[in-house]
Amino acid sequence: MASFDVESLFTNVPLHETTIKFTCEIQKDNQLPFLDTMVTDNNGNFRTSFYRKPTFTGLGLHFLSFTPYIYKINSVKTLITRAYNRIHTPVNSFYKILRNFLNKTHSSSTPVLSAAKDLCYVTLSYLGHLNFSIRKELQSIFKDTFPQTDFRFIFKTTTTIRSLLNKTKPLPFALRSCAVYQFKCSRCNSQYVGSTTRSLQHRILEHMGKSYRTGVLLSSPSPSAIREHCYSNGHPLTQQDFHILTSASHRLDLITLESLFISRMKPDLNNTTAIQLHTQ
Repeated sequence: MASFDVESLFTNVPLHETTIKFTCEIQKDNQLPFLDTMVTDNNGNFRTSFYRKPTFTGLGLHFLSFTPYIYKINSVKTLITRAYNRIHTPVNSFYKILRNFLNKTHSSSTPVLSAAKDLCYVTLSYLGHLNFSIRKELQSIFKDTFPQTDFRFIFKTTTTIRSLLNKTKPLPFALRSCAVYQFKCSRCNSQYVGSTTRSLQHRILEHMGKSYRTGVLLSSPSPSAIREHCYSNGHPLTQQDFHILTSASHRLDLITLESLFISRMKPDLNNTTAIQLHTQ
């Protein structure tokens, strides 16, 4: 690349004004790339050819890839128009596509005037060759039922590399919420069943009489049957004494599940009456 100063070309340009600068590219070996074209200077006669940047890899869509057939055909058509680049396509299919392409390009047909149809796209999960049979059946049904609509089918695969490598770790025990939990004393096996929509750590610290933000003992904590049992009997109270029985996304479901567990397990530390559920 070379640059030149416009100020040197015009003597009447005031010096205090901003100088305009242009850049240009000098030909190398009598060749100069311009967009996707390579221009070659042959003793004053210019010859053009395709030009690819050094970063061009030449990669394309492999014919054996798990992709809808129409996408492969369009890929071949694109490559044909770009000077017959190399592709991984069977010979018979290549000649068939090439013949259709040339016939369509060189044949002249009189356009038929008709009313424009409504365009509608239909997305289907890609299942391989089975999609072609499904598309054919749907096209036949839609053609008779909706003649005024032009349906275009799009095949989409749901299997991705991300879905195969999904290693999302579950939330830590203490950070889980909307759960039915159980407390079991490590000394006497006394039990308590409860539910919470907040994080389990928040509820455990509440049973311990501690602040959720600081972890310091509160001067006036809310009542807790678990804390009263442990303090009156001198039993330790730790987070390891709690575990999750089940979880639900709605509060009503949590209350129902909590009542079912209380009715079945009959924990001795629960001083509330469970909701009576009629069961057969």
